[in-house]
Amino acid sequence: MIDAVRTGNSVLVWDRTDLVHLAVPLMLGEQRLGALVAGQVFDRFPVRAQLEPVVEQLGCSSAEAWGKALSQRPIPRTTLRMFGDLLADLGSSLLRTRCQTLMTETKLEETQKRLVQTERLAVIGQALVGLVHESRNALQRSQAGLAMLEWRLHDQPEALDLVERTQKAQDDLKHLFEEIREFAAPLRLEPVLCNLSEIWRTAWSDLTSLREEGQAELHEEIAGVDLKCLVSPFHFKQVFRNLLDNALSVSGANAQVTIQCSTFGFDGQKGIRIAVRDNGPGFSAEQRQKAFEPFYTTKSRGTGLGLAICKRIVEAHGGRIEVGAESGPGGEIVLTLSHS
Repeated sequence: MIDAVRTGNSVLVWDRTDLVHLAVPLMLGEQRLGALVAGQVFDRFPVRAQLEPVVEQLGCSSAEAWGKALSQRPIPRTTLRMFGDLLADLGSSLLRTRCQTLMTETKLEETQKRLVQTERLAVIGQALVGLVHESRNALQRSQAGLAMLEWRLHDQPEALDLVERTQKAQDDLKHLFEEIREFAAPLRLEPVLCNLSEIWRTAWSDLTSLREEGQAELHEEIAGVDLKCLVSPFHFKQVFRNLLDNALSVSGANAQVTIQCSTFGFDGQKGIRIAVRDNGPGFSAEQRQKAFEPFYTTKSRGTGLGLAICKRIVEAHGGRIEVGAESGPGGEIVLTLSHS
């Protein structure tokens, strides 16, 4: 059997009773997965002397064993090899059929899961759009009332401090509503030829201007890579803003964020690989698995929609986004885009 797997050919083997056994390799394409063993027949008339040791071990009579051996009609080796070829074809065919069945079942299961997820998210999205719309109206009225209250309390510092805290909480709530709305609303892309570095630099400038404490440095490793892509600048600013905001939030007071670019073969076309790496604690096993799932977050505040929105936008542009390999300190998110 080992020889059949090693060589990929049928092998005939004789045991000490002169019975012949056939080992047939099981092949799936060029892959050798194992072997089938068949036979236990005579390819020539048996020799009584060779049967005697086995007869003694089995405890049966010599005459009975010899009679059964003589009743076996010898099968020519050419016939055995022909049966071996047929058995090999049958085994390989069964393997291919089973493999295709398993792949089909897996694809159907994955498709069903995606359909259920899509339907669930569609229902959630419809509910959220209505909720966000009504909540924003109430929020705007509340903010207008706070603005008037701030004007009336201009000479009461303690009261003004409370008003400012309330306004900040409402700004956070407004940001939360906007994030949910962006996730639930349909994408309307207006792609134009853009330099991606200009988009991420604008997003970085917006974020660092709001950073209240600590230092933050952005390092670029572009190395002459052509960063011109046909993308929607508004939506890709959202992508880079989310990625850079996440990098800043996990990196602490001395944030070091690196954007590394390289050319990359993407779906048969020339593309760009953009890796955004921070100097934070990196991704846990659970985070690597669930990073792009909607509503998954490890933050005490937030919706868990940031990376889900990024994935939706990047894939709408025909690209890919994924958690990078564990090749160093910090966490890494990798975008792959086609130039066209």
